[in-house]
Amino acid sequence: MWSRRFASMIVMVVVACSTPKRGGETNGTGSATVDKTMKRDGGTSTVFVRGVAVVPVDKLVAWLDGQKLDGKPRLLRFPIVLSKASGDFDISSARLGADPAALVVYANDAALGNGLADRAITACKGREICAFWVEGYWQGKQELGYQVDVMRVQATISPEDLASAAQVEVEGETGN
Repeated sequence: MWSRRFASMIVMVVVACSTPKRGGETNGTGSATVDKTMKRDGGTSTVFVRGVAVVPVDKLVAWLDGQKLDGKPRLLRFPIVLSKASGDFDISSARLGADPAALVVYANDAALGNGLADRAITACKGREICAFWVEGYWQGKQELGYQVDVMRVQATISPEDLASAAQVEVEGETGN
């Protein structure tokens, strides 16, 4: 009796701890042009396609403002870069990309169980900046500036890969 309960608990823990798999395709130069987020059952849930570079900012904002489907914001993938302000990572002055001229946004992480700043403390211990690939929605100009509503954190961007994280991607039609 005890071993059956124990075996059931192990199965539940394994299922709960399993993570979705990601796979991508490249354009021949090693740069990802399409990325598929895999469901646990193996089906594709989201396909992102390359959108626009994070600089120049005016072109980025114009492109982001146009990313709507049936009048609703489209799901986007952003490179969000957090810097420390007064010793803590700050979501109110996040940048889209590492370029010094990158757009400053408020990374609204209210939809996450564990916020971006808290994740940065763990993921980027000892660093002054921390970057993530996130999925979210562009909200445009709001009362406190430009805003991105972060719905999901995909991965931490390593310092070595940060310079190449210089574009925003949009959910492909097949993912809608």
